[in-house]
Amino acid sequence: MTRRSWIGVHSDVTQKRQCVLASVVRGTVYAQRLMRCMGLAGMAPGPNTSMATPLWGSY
Repeated sequence: MTRRSWIGVHSDVTQKRQCVLASVVRGTVYAQRLMRCMGLAGMAPGPNTSMATPLWGSY
């Protein structure tokens, strides 16, 4: 669980205060929420992309 997941929209505490308490940059929370709303995803490679596959021989 990451600290960013601690920040909630429906809370009595403001998002600004939640970010301060969790030591999270507010811009990161807003950008992540905006990207999710727009249906965008990061272009980073997925896990295990550099692992060798047994179907290909090694040279």
